[in-house]
Amino acid sequence: MNARKRRIEAEQNLYNIQQGKVQKPDVYGHRKRPPIRKTSNIINEDEEDEFFGDVDIPLNSDAVTAAEYLIKINPKSSIPICFLHQIYSILPNNNTLTDRELQKAFADGTWRKFHIIGALDDEYILMKTTDYCSMIDHAKQQCAEEGDVSVYDKFKHTVTQNSKYNQVSITKEVLVKACQLNEQNISQLVSSGLLIPHHVQMNVYWFSIYNQGSFMSSLSNGRLQILRILKRRSTKDIMEKLLKQKKLNKSSFSIDFLMHDLIGSGRVEK
Repeated sequence: MNARKRRIEAEQNLYNIQQGKVQKPDVYGHRKRPPIRKTSNIINEDEEDEFFGDVDIPLNSDAVTAAEYLIKINPKSSIPICFLHQIYSILPNNNTLTDRELQKAFADGTWRKFHIIGALDDEYILMKTTDYCSMIDHAKQQCAEEGDVSVYDKFKHTVTQNSKYNQVSITKEVLVKACQLNEQNISQLVSSGLLIPHHVQMNVYWFSIYNQGSFMSSLSNGRLQILRILKRRSTKDIMEKLLKQKKLNKSSFSIDFLMHDLIGSGRVEK
């Protein structure tokens, strides 16, 4: 009776296995394991194929979050800005989506885009509008005893409160009519580093970043030092962790910030 019962149970178990109701034991470890679900959205060292290590931004980050991260990792910069192409190095899979998100930030008036002297024509920098307003206020304080301080208030109110003036350049006509500035006022803004005459178009000015010369100097020095490190090596490459251990004596910028610049601009490959 017991033998018959065991035989029936064995036959039932075999039937269940054949029907997929019971899994066979994975004795040799051949069975494909289910994917491990991430419980955290923070990038770790195993994901360095898409992002640099120690990047503490969400995996599903947008362009604005990436820009904020880039500014955060470069605290010794003279101004809180980053390059547009650096964002592409962090979010490389969909530049169209990145551009769309940034355009929305420009239209909302929360961020601004600038052309910077010393960079290529297609290399734009990004800055929070709040930081830009603080920069205008700083220029106002610097010229408090030398010029008409109301110029800065009129300029700031016009170009930051209206999205149609959130471009990389502005015409002299708009400065005169919308900002209610005269020739002397415009020259004052140029002297303060807030405007730069366009090198090709007459009566057109680029919006400018105060103290951009020191920023570009430190950036260029950092770029050259890293490129020289790569050039001196026989393989023309270097492990990322080894590069991060290097000290740059001619640039105050972080190596992480410079790596995003070099890779995003196509000067080096990761």
